[in-house]
Amino acid sequence: MDAHGVSTEQWERLKKFKQTLEEAKKRQGERPNDRKPPEYAYMRFMMTFGPLGQEKPGHFIYTSFIAPAYLPCTTQVADLKHITINELRLETHHRGTYILLRCITPPNRLTAIMVLAEDKNNEVVSLQMYQQENEETRPAIDIANRGIVLLVKEPYYKTMSDGEYGLRVDHLSDIVHLRSDDVRIPLDWQPRLIEVDQSAEALKLKGNLAMKEGKFWDSISIYSDALAQPTSADEADTIKRNRSLAFLRTKQFDVALSDIGFPNFGENAPEKAIFRAGEALYNLRRFDECCEVLAILCRLYPLNALARASSGRAQSRLREQKTGEFNFKLLQAEAKKLRPPHLDHATYIGPIEVRQTTSKGRGLFVTKSVKAGDLLLCEKAFAHCYAPEESEAEKSGKSNISILMNTETNTAFMGTQADLLKSIVQKMYHNPSVASPFTALHHGDYKGVDTTTVDQMPIVDTFQVERTISFNSFGCPLSSMNSQAKVRDHKDEPESAFHSTGIWIQASYINHSCTSNARRSFIGDMMIVRATRDLKKGTELSFWYHCPSRGIP
Repeated sequence: MDAHGVSTEQWERLKKFKQTLEEAKKRQGERPNDRKPPEYAYMRFMMTFGPLGQEKPGHFIYTSFIAPAYLPCTTQVADLKHITINELRLETHHRGTYILLRCITPPNRLTAIMVLAEDKNNEVVSLQMYQQENEETRPAIDIANRGIVLLVKEPYYKTMSDGEYGLRVDHLSDIVHLRSDDVRIPLDWQPRLIEVDQSAEALKLKGNLAMKEGKFWDSISIYSDALAQPTSADEADTIKRNRSLAFLRTKQFDVALSDIGFPNFGENAPEKAIFRAGEALYNLRRFDECCEVLAILCRLYPLNALARASSGRAQSRLREQKTGEFNFKLLQAEAKKLRPPHLDHATYIGPIEVRQTTSKGRGLFVTKSVKAGDLLLCEKAFAHCYAPEESEAEKSGKSNISILMNTETNTAFMGTQADLLKSIVQKMYHNPSVASPFTALHHGDYKGVDTTTVDQMPIVDTFQVERTISFNSFGCPLSSMNSQAKVRDHKDEPESAFHSTGIWIQASYINHSCTSNARRSFIGDMMIVRATRDLKKGTELSFWYHCPSRGIP
């Protein structure tokens, strides 16, 4: 793990939190009789958190504790039993059940989205939802706000850090947002006002308006409502095409392709459908297919300048992917300019392959003889979270660093690991097609679930993702060009001190050794790996543990 360590003070916090968990376990299975009355709970929540406000500038360190690991629910909702708040028991995962809640306060967002909710008996409970989208991606009020009805599968009821009781949800698939017309919603929770015109056409126009206003998540919901109404096949296709654009804007590329009808839409598909298929494939990094689709678009619509430009861009990525020919000066310039430094380039995998080693699990081996300095890998991060370097943070007057603590593994990391965890969970939840290379990485002895979907929704195990990150993430500078010069001249800390972190799938298979034969460097979210000496075919690649120039054995 290449990440900057935490202070003694933070380790003490980890120990204290672990003690709190041990005390809470003593009440496991207990039905608390000291829950606060609903009126008090509401007043306390509003006084403590209040409405969601604008983030103020400054330098902040957030601490995020990983809960004791538990598996996501893999049972269909239809096979779960409904329970109420009064039936909840402390420190218990209520397997085989679900609870229906209506939010009664605005949300608050810290390391989780928090809201106060009630059940059909007017009992209230605090609800904490982790790994939800960032505020700039999806406002918290779209996820949990007054009147929104949520179904929590196999609820986990626990003592919170403030001593109160509440529900904690770590897996995205354990929360179901119910539509207002869902038959499971009690009648007195349903909207008092019903729109007169709920036709597919009227809802489509309403969805179009939401799109123009940039309310992409709202538009997805509205278009989905439209598709639930009686309509013709042609009109349904139009609504799906419109919804596909909203899916693209919210980075849900898998379902965008599905709405377009790819790969079966044929050459008679509308111009917009073909273009959006190309955009989705590009973002999924399926450059071969993207080039094929955009070639069709350019042939059918030769006057479409945007199609030609997109085709040229896709062909450039495909060329990088196949040849390993990169303009590294251009990459350096882009990394210097872009924030976050997420570069628009492909991954090149050179003469290397993953094999089983004799004693270290899997490793990365060269498939032919290579010379010192040869490019072996130029890989774009599967996920990357950027923390401004010191000079940038001072100039902007703001920075956010997280400390991710795990009491089960006794680990704590300062950097952007908490953000990386959320980023990867979100990426795999919204685009399940990209998940398998990540889930194949080493994750210790953690045993996850074999089920990948439930109720037609993907399952992403947050705790398996966290374990995988702990074994495979790299700390990285904005550019190794400057950091390596500083290391050489003993002017700064080595690369492991940087707070930005990422996952590079192929590079994760490179084991460590005191006598390394490969060197990694970074440009933004690209990792470049070169041989440091001549290597024979079949040689396993290895990185050193620490930079020898620092005098560390």
